[in-house]
Amino acid sequence: MRFRKSIKIAPGIRFSATHRGLGVRLGGRGGGISFSPSGTRVSAGIPGTGLSWSEKIGSGSSNRLRASSSSLNSRQQEHIEIQLQIVIDDETGEVQLLNSRTGLHLDSSTLKVLKQQQGDVIRERLGVMVDNINETRESLAILHGDIEAPIAQSYKAKSFNGEQPILPDLPAKKLVHLVWPPAEKRRQKCIELISSDYQNAVSDWENARKQHEVLQESLRLRHLYGQQGDLQSMEALLKEALEEIEWPYETLIAWDFLSSHELKIDVDFPEIDMFPARRAALAARGFKVNVRKLAAKELSELYARHVSSIGLKLAALCFQIMPTIQKITLSGYSQRLDRSTGHEKDEYLYSVRLNRDAWQLLNFDSPKDIDAYDCLGNFDVKRKVLTSWTMKPIEPF
Repeated sequence: MRFRKSIKIAPGIRFSATHRGLGVRLGGRGGGISFSPSGTRVSAGIPGTGLSWSEKIGSGSSNRLRASSSSLNSRQQEHIEIQLQIVIDDETGEVQLLNSRTGLHLDSSTLKVLKQQQGDVIRERLGVMVDNINETRESLAILHGDIEAPIAQSYKAKSFNGEQPILPDLPAKKLVHLVWPPAEKRRQKCIELISSDYQNAVSDWENARKQHEVLQESLRLRHLYGQQGDLQSMEALLKEALEEIEWPYETLIAWDFLSSHELKIDVDFPEIDMFPARRAALAARGFKVNVRKLAAKELSELYARHVSSIGLKLAALCFQIMPTIQKITLSGYSQRLDRSTGHEKDEYLYSVRLNRDAWQLLNFDSPKDIDAYDCLGNFDVKRKVLTSWTMKPIEPF
């Protein structure tokens, strides 16, 4: 239940009390400034016109929209302020407008006013969301867009982030400590406790800093030995680097060092049925998103380019962090249904041999311009891709 008590204490000054706390408003009918527990708000308006402006100072959200519902007869105006959440169903394209604070759908009257007064803003936001949906799908073919040239880099030590302790203020000596020994004794005891805690904190900080420095030196040496061809260090370097990659879908990698110069990699690719199989477009009018299912050929092409991009990203990583590696044999497979048995089995989709000399000829200044599928064709590659872009199984190297 809402309650409000308002007291006019002077012309243009009004004091109010609500269930949320106390508030003060300065100003008359045409505008003013309000101070309340929810913040400070400045407002202005033209009496009798239904036109007004209001802004909250010191807080706000890019997703917050305001609509005004006015009545010409009563010349009163009601402000509706909500934090809007827009949800698009990627299967049907249905658009839902929700109150992000409650997670509930907007009531019909609020929705009507909001669409009338903020329709262009909502459509603009929908357009951005549709672009993001399509760009996310298209980005699956350019995972290699951030690869770098195969140039060895020195280890970059991480800074120690521990905050050095600061000695707190000690109890000051006052007159009472001069005339009353027990008070001085308590003050000295308090100083001893504060100083002891401070020294312990400094000791812990110094130990943590030293441990960090020891760890960083160990990692620097491992990095150096890995670049020089130490297999154990190379193993650790590759494992750590692969763990930092965030794949859009589950992608499992196994490897084997045949020597400090040659590496073999097997990749378990995601299945094609995991892929987004739809394209979105904002309808010409209203708040509707049209979703079209990708043709089988479009989806197969996207998948072929995606798994090719995975291969480029992995090869670039290995050639960069391990300068002694001269040859990489990379093979990738996926689980497919064997109709002769009814069980799934691993089927290799491509296998490629990459050498450092040819790899260094790629344009690493603009890796997004590299077509991953075509790039693999520059190397010794086994793959069987039909005109429909279906990838048939092959025997790997």
